[in-house]
Amino acid sequence: MRIWTGRPYFKEHPQQAIKLISRHKAAESEYLRKSVGNSLHDIRKKFPDLIKKEIDSWNLTNAHTAYVKKIIEK
Repeated sequence: MRIWTGRPYFKEHPQQAIKLISRHKAAESEYLRKSVGNSLHDIRKKFPDLIKKEIDSWNLTNAHTAYVKKIIEK
């Protein structure tokens, strides 16, 4: 997923990248969740407010989602 966050369209529309990537935050696959967390972590470097807004909308009682949040905030 990280390669897609560097594409010109997503650089200009980071909220779209966040929306598409965040869909997989509670995936069963740990590999996918790590990829989601790492991608959103990268986006957070340039757009911390957008990532905060996204995370604030998450249900963090879900262990998979909470795991992704930890990766983003590392």
